[in-house]
Amino acid sequence: MKTIEIQASIEEKREELIELIRKYGVNHHRVITCSQELDILLYRLMESITCTE
Repeated sequence: MKTIEIQASIEEKREELIELIRKYGVNHHRVITCSQELDILLYRLMESITCTE
């Protein structure tokens, strides 16, 4: 995945997370799962930036 694609995925996942928090609150299992998915995307972004430096 290219850096720009990862950034787009992060933005989409972030928006999804915000909506889930509004709907279910911060402790709901769907919110936690989405947050973990966002963490993975952020880690991938950090890896891709580190590898290009």
